[in-house]
Amino acid sequence: MLRAHGAAAGALVIGLSACILDNPGFTTGLAATATDGTTTGTSTTTEGGSTTTTTGGESTSITTGIETTTTTTTDGTTTTTTTTTTGEPEDCWGLDPDVWVVEKIDDASLGQNPRSVRISPDGLSIVYIAEFGGKPRPHGATRASLDDPFLVGAPMAEWELLATGVDHPALSVDLDELFLSGTGMDANDIVVSVLNGGDWTVPTPVTGVASGEAERTPSLSESGARLVHSRLVGPPQPYLGSPASWRFYEAKRPIGSAPGTGFDSFTPVVLPGLTDDVYAHVFECPTISPDGLRLFFGSSYPTVLDPNNASDALKMYVSERAGVNAPWGAPVEIPSLKAATWQLCPQAITRDGCQMTFARFKFPPDPNEPDPVQPFLARRGP
Repeated sequence: MLRAHGAAAGALVIGLSACILDNPGFTTGLAATATDGTTTGTSTTTEGGSTTTTTGGESTSITTGIETTTTTTTDGTTTTTTTTTTGEPEDCWGLDPDVWVVEKIDDASLGQNPRSVRISPDGLSIVYIAEFGGKPRPHGATRASLDDPFLVGAPMAEWELLATGVDHPALSVDLDELFLSGTGMDANDIVVSVLNGGDWTVPTPVTGVASGEAERTPSLSESGARLVHSRLVGPPQPYLGSPASWRFYEAKRPIGSAPGTGFDSFTPVVLPGLTDDVYAHVFECPTISPDGLRLFFGSSYPTVLDPNNASDALKMYVSERAGVNAPWGAPVEIPSLKAATWQLCPQAITRDGCQMTFARFKFPPDPNEPDPVQPFLARRGP
């Protein structure tokens, strides 16, 4: 039977016929991470504590305590501007996409073999996968401010009845819906668990996303209306000898959908110059920004893989679009995050675009590398 402890019952508690592990450092402050105001058919401006709402398209406005303006047209085009009292930009989206300062996340306190580290939209917590009881399970950690390290991580659930592992946790901003890659279960479907009266339901395949093909690496927009993921439906990859390759898809549902609501449809993500290239490049780790307007991902483009270049072929790119219904623009590489002989994958980015978690990992596996998957935090400032 699941037992929730204090604030954890309404925050980062995930249980499946399990006992939640009590850890005050883990639960403190997590219930306050959902600080956005979600609106449907509105444009919202917040200044000095007052809020004005007018009719328009669908949007999510974020109050920072300074000034935030979100304007959305009926075709889904969204413009969000956050400024200080002096009129200077307060977010980082207008910066060069390759201006980052990188630091390795101290994972000694995050558990055994931590990976898939995903930072929250406000930057004050992370969810990730680490070993617990011999199986991969969701973990979490918090920090007091954006400049502090993350505190000691803690398992979020034992999941005693779940024999298989899970990966790639994507937690909703309201902390009541969790998407996962179902490693080894349901034919590698993306699965979802919903918080219901303090208990998390048994994960089930996501309606409108699950298919006869394998799916993985879910990434959720802050509104919960967009779920980007990978599907094993691409052409064969000649160097890897794979009969199929991973390609990105985007699933949609209305803003304000109840936790566990399925998605209406999914469509392939078209990335000009990359997905239409004649060579079957590798695509991994689709990561949508909280506002749904940027897509970070790893790709081997433009490299034609061979034994001499395959060890670090995966580079990071970002693509932008004018609105959630607009086409994606030509991707731009982010070379400053690359390291020789390591593959590269994004994990999650904050709503202001100033901090991002990503991973460097070894593939093909290197038996001489004791830490083959390493989490990093990239920072930039306005």
